[in-house]
Amino acid sequence: MKDKRKELAHDKAEKPHTGGHLLRAVVGLLVGGTILGGSAFAAWHFWNTRPLTRPMSKARPPLQVEVIPLQPIDFAVRVPSQGRVKARAVSGIVPEVTGRIVKIAADFREGGSFEPSQPLVWLDPTNAIHAIAEANATVRQLQAKLDLERINRSSYTNAVTLAQAELRKTEAALELAHARQAAAIASLKLLGTFDNSTPLARHEPQVKESTATVQSAAAELAKALADLKQRPSRMEAELQAQIDAAGARLSRAQTDLARTIIRAPSFDGRIVEKSADVGQHVSTSTTLARAIAVDYAEVRLPISRSLLAQIEMPSISDSTNSGPVVDIHLPTSDSNSPPDWTGRIERTEARVDRSSQQHFLIARVNAPFAQPPFLHEGLFVRARIHGRVHTGVFEIPRVAVRRGGEILLVDQENRLRRVRMAEALWRDERKILIREVIQDNKRRPLRAGERLCISNVDYAPEGELVVPNRDGKPLPRSRPKGQKRPGKAHFSKQ
Repeated sequence: MKDKRKELAHDKAEKPHTGGHLLRAVVGLLVGGTILGGSAFAAWHFWNTRPLTRPMSKARPPLQVEVIPLQPIDFAVRVPSQGRVKARAVSGIVPEVTGRIVKIAADFREGGSFEPSQPLVWLDPTNAIHAIAEANATVRQLQAKLDLERINRSSYTNAVTLAQAELRKTEAALELAHARQAAAIASLKLLGTFDNSTPLARHEPQVKESTATVQSAAAELAKALADLKQRPSRMEAELQAQIDAAGARLSRAQTDLARTIIRAPSFDGRIVEKSADVGQHVSTSTTLARAIAVDYAEVRLPISRSLLAQIEMPSISDSTNSGPVVDIHLPTSDSNSPPDWTGRIERTEARVDRSSQQHFLIARVNAPFAQPPFLHEGLFVRARIHGRVHTGVFEIPRVAVRRGGEILLVDQENRLRRVRMAEALWRDERKILIREVIQDNKRRPLRAGERLCISNVDYAPEGELVVPNRDGKPLPRSRPKGQKRPGKAHFSKQ
């Protein structure tokens, strides 16, 4: 009984909840139908009340395009670059001796000019003068000793001469003794008393005495010759060596005296920095000034590999006057104005920049201080290098070049023809030089008189009929018939 009561109570609670769901569904259907009906009515109304468009005219005037006739030209390439001026030689003026500055030249100052080997600074010469006097005295003293030694050597020579004379005298006496002995022996034999004769009668003591005298004279001569050969020559050589050393000291002292006058380097130049003055004590490690050469200056110009091919570079063995001409412009001058300076490419550096792979050309400018504006060291300049001359080329303005290197030509029937440029012989920010174009996948040379379209007609189809103008005026040709293409071309200035 309890279970039945619970079920009846549950059924009574669910009946009102089910009725609410049905009401919401009916209301949703009514709202959706109303929205759909209103949308359909609005669409029908706008469709029936739309404005009618006017029909397009069947004929449109052809496009007006600006053209320029192409003519072959000879074009001299000017390769742009830039760099800094540097002196061809930078030298420090350093003394070669120690001393005190007693005088300087009027040109020894910043900006002063000098000639090769011109005296610039004078040092106190007292020490050098004293060294010369001392060396001179030493040389004279040693020379006197050498002269005395040579006199002694002559006495040894005289002794040899006397010994030689004495030897000859004793040899003659010996010969005489032998002759007398032979005569005495012959007399004794003639008388028959030889066997009983005494040694004195046979002259034997006389011969022995003469022989001993000859031997003694020979010994004296040998001794005199030995004394002459050994002792005197050794002493003379020692003295001569001392004289040579003293002469070297004298020569060095004279050189030091000459070096007390400090001269300019062996080139025409200018003083760019001075660091010494009168009264200052300087040594061989003191830099008195820094000087630069002004006979010619150099400009280091970076050039890419592609632009280097446009320049005819001289070989290493050629003279410095055979390189291409370089026009130098100062930063304040216009690139289109005449160059401030003119130089020549002298050489190419032996290596390239590792990061940019650029080559560096060295331009030589003679006499950079001959006339204003001067080419000071470190000055930044712009340069235009005279390159190759391309003959029979056509100049294409940059404004006429489309995407992908495409250009538009207007044929004899006044129709646009799209062609692509072949390889460019030269290009800059304003123009491109070519000789050939690619049309229908075939290369052909450009011809004189062909008309180049420089108007902005990128979306014109191939074969579009146009009216070619020159400087805004139609060319004196028959006007082409119209073509069904709306719109006008926008012209670009040349």
